[in-house]
Amino acid sequence: MKFTKLSLETKNLLDKYLENNPLYADYYGSELLFQNLAVWKDADAIETAEEPDRYLIVRSIHLGMECFFPPVARQWDDFDDALRWMEADADARNIPFIVRGLTERMAEHVRNTDLGYAITEDRDMFEYLYDSEDLRTLSGKKFHNKRNLVNQFVKQNDFVFRPYGDADYGLVLDLLSRWEEEKLHAFEHKAILKTLDCLDCYGCFSDLLLVDGQVVAFAIGTKNAKMGLVLFEKADTNYTGSYATINQKFAQKHFADVPIINRQEDIGVAELRRAKLSYNPIGFAQKFTLTRNRLQEHDVAQLQSLYHEAFGDSERFRQFFFDRKYASANVVFRREGGQIVSALHFVYKNLSFRGKLFEVPYVVAAATRQDQRGKGLMREVLDSAFQELRHRNLSMCALSPFSEDYYQKSGFMTIHRHGFSDVKEEPADRFTYETVDASALNEIASLYNQKTATADLFVARSADEWRLFEQEVRADDGQLVLVRENGMPVGYYTVFGTEVEEVCFPDPLKQGASARLRSLRVPAFGPNQPDSHTMIRIVDVRKFLSEYPFDPTWSGTRRLRILDSSFPAGTLTLEVVVRQGKGTVREIEEFTEEITIEELTEEVFVKGSDWFPKPSVVLFDKY
Repeated sequence: MKFTKLSLETKNLLDKYLENNPLYADYYGSELLFQNLAVWKDADAIETAEEPDRYLIVRSIHLGMECFFPPVARQWDDFDDALRWMEADADARNIPFIVRGLTERMAEHVRNTDLGYAITEDRDMFEYLYDSEDLRTLSGKKFHNKRNLVNQFVKQNDFVFRPYGDADYGLVLDLLSRWEEEKLHAFEHKAILKTLDCLDCYGCFSDLLLVDGQVVAFAIGTKNAKMGLVLFEKADTNYTGSYATINQKFAQKHFADVPIINRQEDIGVAELRRAKLSYNPIGFAQKFTLTRNRLQEHDVAQLQSLYHEAFGDSERFRQFFFDRKYASANVVFRREGGQIVSALHFVYKNLSFRGKLFEVPYVVAAATRQDQRGKGLMREVLDSAFQELRHRNLSMCALSPFSEDYYQKSGFMTIHRHGFSDVKEEPADRFTYETVDASALNEIASLYNQKTATADLFVARSADEWRLFEQEVRADDGQLVLVRENGMPVGYYTVFGTEVEEVCFPDPLKQGASARLRSLRVPAFGPNQPDSHTMIRIVDVRKFLSEYPFDPTWSGTRRLRILDSSFPAGTLTLEVVVRQGKGTVREIEEFTEEITIEELTEEVFVKGSDWFPKPSVVLFDKY
């Protein structure tokens, strides 16, 4: 199929497929309305393709990632075939397979097929549905506050409510400039202005609220027989009640003949969610996201073969990895000629950072077939992995590198370094050592918790994770050794041959006093050590900064252009405002400071600054 840019001809196609369509009888979303597609066609690079008389496919760019909308088909068989075609297309172009905006009915249908896709609820993209009469009349106790706001605006201002005209372009631009200084998401501005340039051809309408010749609020919308849709609504909050007034008057003028008004999603912004809930929605156009979760038996065999070729682990450990740590949903891979030639796996860990838990996937078992190396395949797989993690709403990932230089080229930065101690004198040993199994894990975990108690950054391990840890040591022919002094546990370590991998003594002086450890290769950690132990990659800088646990005493503002040369979707211009330790992040256009994603990672995790105090780190995990 051939994809083409959205045009007026697309409207006829959409109308043909959507009219009296049983699959879309309960569709109250906005993604597949032509007007909404037209508004975002440039910003989101929206394209369509048709399998004649069977289905229409729409694809776009969302948060820097290519994705599909639900296929527009009239029969479930055609819907399923369209999904298969979309997955094959994603495979051929080596991009993650993502379909956004499925309705609850579509999600339930897919779950009941043998397609094997993963379906996840996307609450941030739920669209808010309101009773049209509610928004037009604001009657009843539940709208008491909104009526008061409208009354205040009417009483305090000599205002005009009228349609938008071409001569008003500069007035709207002025409001957007004022609004951008105070509110969120300047990325909408270009779409708003393009829509105003083409209201009639898009099938939209717009109205203004003016005070003293200045636009203090405006709205843009459209409608069909089922519902009205508010595409954009902006107001100057210096005028009390401006939002409530434009909301009501716009609904009164345009939506008296429709039962439902869709005021779109809150995209996960807390302030926006509170505002939309305050208008008492009667329901939601629920949204679900579909992704690939399909690895056939022969695919797993290929992954095992790749692992065996790339790593010198024993057969026992390889089997342990694929039995206990491997998950089909956590593999990112590249095929060539029907064969998996490059792949990596995610192993999820909970990273405690200044008292807040972050779900952080560690990249493990990253490998490329020997005869395919040097072609940049792993870089492509890493890029796909970053996109996949953004889709999963995760802000960062980590790894223990085989080559620090290699992963630096993909935006990873070392936050924790290690080497091996080489002390020759052997003090008298006052400790006892016992190789232990799962029965001693409570004592082991207690030592670990003591060691990390004062650390700002460490992996928080659950009881299940401790059991997996002990099993992994045994599977790799290692030993878990508990060290006691006068019968009391003082430390533990894991040893493989003569090399210690994890060593944990809450009191470092006791570790230094161990004669047995002096006869082994023992890791030592610190900023001056030669090797990279842990590298972190921020994959969604906006989410990371909005989640960062700022010091409650800290306040400040930074307007940053953050450059991400190895992952273009990560390049953003953001304003970060912290008040009493609470951070708000928004996209802006003008900035005062330019920084690379690597420099930001280093500032946060290594060097520290007034904004990001230098953390104390205790990290043992590698895989």
